[in-house]
Amino acid sequence: MTLYAHALALFLSLAVFVTEDMAVRAWIQCSEEDGGGMCPDLATCCPTGIPGVSSCISGTKHDPDGGRGECCDPEGTNGCPYGYVCARKGGSNSFHAGVDTHGNTNPNYHYHHRQQQQQQQEENRSRAICKRREPHPRDLNAKETPQYKLCRLPSSPEVLQLQAFPIDDKFNATYYSSMGSILPPSAIAANNENDNDPSIYMQKFSSIETVLVIQHGSGRNADDYLCAGISVVASAAAGGNTTRDNEKILVIAPKFVADVDHDDRDRNPNTLYWLEQGADVPLGHTWRYGADAANAWSPGDSGLRRQGISSYDVMDRLLEYLIGSKLHGEDQKVSMMRGSTHQEQRESFNFPNLKRIVVAGHSAGGQYVHRWTLLSSSNIIWGNDSDYTRSSRDHSVTANGRG
Repeated sequence: MTLYAHALALFLSLAVFVTEDMAVRAWIQCSEEDGGGMCPDLATCCPTGIPGVSSCISGTKHDPDGGRGECCDPEGTNGCPYGYVCARKGGSNSFHAGVDTHGNTNPNYHYHHRQQQQQQQEENRSRAICKRREPHPRDLNAKETPQYKLCRLPSSPEVLQLQAFPIDDKFNATYYSSMGSILPPSAIAANNENDNDPSIYMQKFSSIETVLVIQHGSGRNADDYLCAGISVVASAAAGGNTTRDNEKILVIAPKFVADVDHDDRDRNPNTLYWLEQGADVPLGHTWRYGADAANAWSPGDSGLRRQGISSYDVMDRLLEYLIGSKLHGEDQKVSMMRGSTHQEQRESFNFPNLKRIVVAGHSAGGQYVHRWTLLSSSNIIWGNDSDYTRSSRDHSVTANGRG
């Protein structure tokens, strides 16, 4: 299955729930009993059998305090959200093939046996369901749903940190990334000696061929979407891709901070934020239809004036950076004709092997991606900008993009 198809299947197989009209935090530390890893806020932690690693069942603000989902297997592969229990259709999950290959050296028998094993696995997967508890909590209309494939996160501090991305010389947008900051150290104030050399820090992106930009829904739970995106990349290995192939994929989960996200705003006063609800908001979640950031004001002749940085501008700037940004190195001497030399600065693309970008969105995020695709005016993304001598393939994917 291609990465494009994986991005679309993501929203059909992984649990990503949304919350509305509340401040969104980031991560929780899971107990040792539940694996000892990290999960997105409001999630249920499940053990995986690997110390320090937990898998995560997303939760919502509607879940009561202490309300938990249910982990369906010891490996933390599948789970059910709050209000549902793990179950199987038809009771037993056994599958009787009727063929015993023990001691049989005929390759046809082994071939058929492998086929039957695959059929059994498929049948088991199709029987695995989440069954609604009775009496059930409010707003749970579905009596049965498929079990969700759970996501899991590395415990890297860089991955868990909400990063800042400069939109202009004053304002920043925010994002999570599977590889930490995507900016050279001069822009991120690196913490150790090696990272202070931009060329050394940016080498880790030299193998990246695909970027999956995965856009959250109305709940602004970008942490959940990062977790889901990382798991999609990991599942690609199970589908035939190698680990080396997965190391060529970068996952980015932008977060559109809202006026109610006070922690994110207080952490960096220059973080752009958008209005969620209110008397002056005709349609909630204003970022999803390209509204200007609420705090993008700049001095003018008659006082402050709105600068006009839209949510579409954020995606444009991000992709423009991925495609076109260059790393300027030290000056080097270049020999010229007749023995003369001159100084020339070395430069290289920050993502030199980038071949494709997939932008995926779910629900309100799907609406955003669809509208941005139609309305973006970026030359480098959708046109042929002569300033840049390379191109990348861009795909946009929406899932459940109602409205």
